[in-house]
Amino acid sequence: MKNNASKKILIVDDESEMRIALETTLKRENYQLVCVEDVKQALDQFEDHVFDLILTDVRMPKLSGLELLRAVKERSPKIPVVMMTAYGTIDNAVEAMKEGAFDYLIKGSGFSADVLVSTVKRAFLNPQDYVPPVRPSGFINKADSIAPKIILTQNEEMKKLLKFAENVAYSKSTVLIMGETGTGKELFARYIHQCSPRAEKAFMAVNCAALPEGLLESELFGHE
Repeated sequence: MKNNASKKILIVDDESEMRIALETTLKRENYQLVCVEDVKQALDQFEDHVFDLILTDVRMPKLSGLELLRAVKERSPKIPVVMMTAYGTIDNAVEAMKEGAFDYLIKGSGFSADVLVSTVKRAFLNPQDYVPPVRPSGFINKADSIAPKIILTQNEEMKKLLKFAENVAYSKSTVLIMGETGTGKELFARYIHQCSPRAEKAFMAVNCAALPEGLLESELFGHE
């Protein structure tokens, strides 16, 4: 029996089939669960009960998951909130993470019971309990030697960006970093890679502008 019975999760989704699927998956992990179909019901439950995590859809009638996220963070900033949506966009994901979401899951082919359970477990993992991947003897990750030494700052906004990058690093979501030439986009990419569970893998930097248009696809994805 998994030792998760002390953890209580609030599931918020207007689709009954999705609620049942989430409940079935997390019940196997022995979590305590409360399921509701909209934000109003969620806020009512939040007032009456103490939850350790909230798992919410983004698009729902009347009030959205983002509005629930803001309300929860205003009252209990430390409670992790995992967002789910079938209509994922980069802008929505960035907004959710800026508002304090722990992770942003896209419903679809990449959304599985394993992904859900893994995300919930990470949400309950204290930062001091995180054990980085064991690396082979003699392995040198360039991100280790570059990112910590170069991204040094006393600027509060930059510190927030670094913290945001660390949170994103735990996710499997695609990350788009935008900025003018010379602003450190690749350094941030390396920093995210270094902080992620994939840090023992190689970091491949590709200058797409240097590749001829006709060769770009074959260079990145191969050719028949």
